Amino acid sequence: YLTNERIFTRSIIYSLFAFLSLYVPYFFSLYKPYWSALTFIILLRPKEIDILSKTIDRFIGCLVAVIFIILLFKVVSFSHTYFYLFIFLTLVFMLPSLLKMSNSVKSFATTLFVILLIERTFYTYHPNYFVPISRVYETFLGGFFAIMASLILKKLRQ
Repeated sequence: YLTNERIFTRSIIYSLFAFLSLYVPYFFSLYKPYWSALTFIILLRPKEIDILSKTIDRFIGCLVAVIFIILLFKVVSFSHTYFYLFIFLTLVFMLPSLLKMSNSVKSFATTLFVILLIERTFYTYHPNYFVPISRVYETFLGGFFAIMASLILKKLRQ
């Protein structure tokens, strides 16, 4: 969708929902409110043709990746360095192949990669760190606002 038709209205809608994706988690005092806004920005690409289905696919991939990471580190501690390294290197090896697949698989792989890096970095500086369950809420809120914005943007195109 490369036309500049209704560009001001579309940019206002995108900005409003981006703001909401940051404000709502902050209002509810979630652990990292910016994660919701990052999820929103990653999921919603306003110029895409089939915006709603692609946003939903990406949302599913992100949410599954976050839940997978939380469950993984509930079962396996961050202190198992070799196991973590094995998972990380396997993902890095498979990432180029995964990025050629469906939107949900691409989103899953990218989110998994980013979260593995971020959460491991937090653990390195704080050995008592655990992956917060609020990461699911933050991802859900960012995805929810991305889907709502994509619904409105889709209606504007018709």
